[in-house]
Amino acid sequence: MTATFPGSVTEPRPHEPTVHEWLDYVHANCSAGRDFDAGDSLVATVCASAVDPLEIAASLEASGISKRVAAERYGYGNVFALADELWTKVAFRPGPGAPTRNLWRAGNVRDLGRGALYAAPALMLLALTRSAGLQFSWWVLPLAITWGWALGQVTAYFGYTFKSRQNQRSEKLVLGWVMVATVISTADVAAVAMVLIGGDGTSILAATGVTTYMVSSAILLLNEQDGFAAKLLAPGAAVTIAVLVLGDDFFSPVFVWLCIGGSALATWAAAGRYMRLTPLRSLTFAPGDFGTAFHHLVHGLMCGVGLTLVAILGGQEFADSGSPALFALPILVTLGVMEWQLRSFRAGVEQLLSRLLSLDEFAPGSWKLFRRALTCYVLWAALASDLVAVVVHLDHSTPPYALLIGQVVLGAAFYVDLTLVSLSRLDLVTKCWAAGFGAGLVCWALISSFAHDIPRTTVLWEASLATAIVTLTSLLVVARGVVSSSMSH
Repeated sequence: MTATFPGSVTEPRPHEPTVHEWLDYVHANCSAGRDFDAGDSLVATVCASAVDPLEIAASLEASGISKRVAAERYGYGNVFALADELWTKVAFRPGPGAPTRNLWRAGNVRDLGRGALYAAPALMLLALTRSAGLQFSWWVLPLAITWGWALGQVTAYFGYTFKSRQNQRSEKLVLGWVMVATVISTADVAAVAMVLIGGDGTSILAATGVTTYMVSSAILLLNEQDGFAAKLLAPGAAVTIAVLVLGDDFFSPVFVWLCIGGSALATWAAAGRYMRLTPLRSLTFAPGDFGTAFHHLVHGLMCGVGLTLVAILGGQEFADSGSPALFALPILVTLGVMEWQLRSFRAGVEQLLSRLLSLDEFAPGSWKLFRRALTCYVLWAALASDLVAVVVHLDHSTPPYALLIGQVVLGAAFYVDLTLVSLSRLDLVTKCWAAGFGAGLVCWALISSFAHDIPRTTVLWEASLATAIVTLTSLLVVARGVVSSSMSH
């Protein structure tokens, strides 16, 4: 997914001996096995430090020594024969090693804060509705989360792609137009939902606001501004927690609107520093950019729909046991744990690769690291679900255990999904989600055919749970081969 070289390209210096001068010197002054001073020549350095004749052959060809030159000037049948001769004549001397640099830091508490940024829109919208007595249409939050998740994936793809190309101007331009597309597309989709399902203009504004905030947060995270984003979110987050925990009338509706709306507007303004709007004709895309971006969009839609069906629809299905927002908390509050464990896993793999003596040791080591990270996430998700169950029990209601277990399953699927995407296997991930939705569709058809007395929403949620189970199973099956392969890393 990157279009740049992994390191700097080394070119010969102006005063280096030419490859022909060096080869003539080798033939005139070196005998087999004799120690040779490679001097300042780049080709000489490569030949002296090569661990295989093929490295020497590649260096010679890159320096202009073709088969014809090797035959006519030096009397060898081809470049490989000349490389074999140099392999025996030039004594081995280890070349200077490049300093190692870890691409992934270990996970820490900072990642939990990033997770809070992901979960904030849904909770802030809930606090607004409770404090101001607003009644948004039921489709606002599912639509905003699903579409916002998808556009957040597209934002991250284009952002990281143009960062890798070291084109800051194009990066800002593409992010600016992604934001414009976010506002227009969300408003259009919400307007269609209003016409087909019902609602009003306030619902359109709410959906557009949540989606725009999600994309703005993605832009700040893309530019490593998560700490700044957390500070901007702090007033709205504090008021949201107070409203949800202490009650609707703890603050005046105007104060709640000012704090939450101010946090959202400040986040949009901060993201604006990394955007610009000029004609798109000045932006150059690679041939596969739009196809890959569409793939990320589809992937985001699948994840958003899965979250909507399992968590949000499930919360409505078990509304008699308590607040639907409360039941959505386990997966929302553990989004940061996913990134924490992903970073710890990737950092552990880097350390494993640096200390291995044999690649045979890599597969069991990497799979063990993956299992440890997945287990840690599942334990955190289970703990969050247990806490919700305790709260519901203290309120003298029956906890929705099936829903809470379903969120742990879906969260585990999200974690494995995130790991595989970080290893550039988006193709496998989307196939697993497609398999899950296919299984859910079959489950829905079977239950609808044989159980006519079950409400349609219940049937849909049960089919959604089947989707999560099959998706997780499929992801775990393909993860073993990907995670255990050193080439994946």
